[in-house]
This record gives sequence, structure tokens and C-alpha cells, in this order.
Amino acid sequence: MNLRKIINKKYGNVNRFSKLKGLEPTHVKYWCDKNWYEMQFRTRKKICELVGIEMPVFLHINSQDDILQELPNCTRVEVIDQNGRSYVNRDDGNKVRFSIQDEGLTFKVFID
Repeated sequence: MNLRKIINKKYGNVNRFSKLKGLEPTHVKYWCDKNWYEMQFRTRKKICELVGIEMPVFLHINSQDDILQELPNCTRVEVIDQNGRSYVNRDDGNKVRFSIQDEGLTFKVFID
């Protein structure tokens, strides 16, 4: 996530954002320069609240291994493409899992 770009678009620049939120500009610049994945979850969440954006969900893959991940609270699946929503399944009984395969080239969603 390019935090500096988001702040600049919404607030004009890092210094203006810092002043509006009562933050030290050096802290905000540090956040902008820091790798998003290296910050603690609660720090990322607080930054998103301050900036006024939803917390993005990222999966950072460090290996070439296939990944199969269950999403225990997720029951709704939507696929968005260049034409909008191309697939929607909002059954409250769904059990959703996803898999990343082929060295990160294939993303599969399983709905049980």
C-alpha cells in the first residue's frame, strides 16, 4: 500500500495531514517509508483509522509453497472485474477457503 500517495491525495501532503491529526510529521513520514507488512497489525489499523480508509487485507507470500487458507468468518464471496461484479454468492451457510498455487500464479476460491 502506498500510504504517502493516499495521504497526499486525501490531505494534500504529509505535513498537512500531520497537523490536522495532531501527529508528529516524523512519525507519519516513518509510516510512509516503512514496509506495510513489517508494521504490527494494530499500528496498520490505527493508521487506516487516522487516514480514513478501510483496513486493506493483504496476503504476503514469502515462499513458493502452495497455500490453503480457511476464512472462518467469511460467508460471502464477490468477484469484481473490469465490468463490475461478475460473481456473487452471499449464502450465510458458506464455508470459504482460498488457495494460492503454482508459485503464486493461480488463486482459487472454494465455497462449501
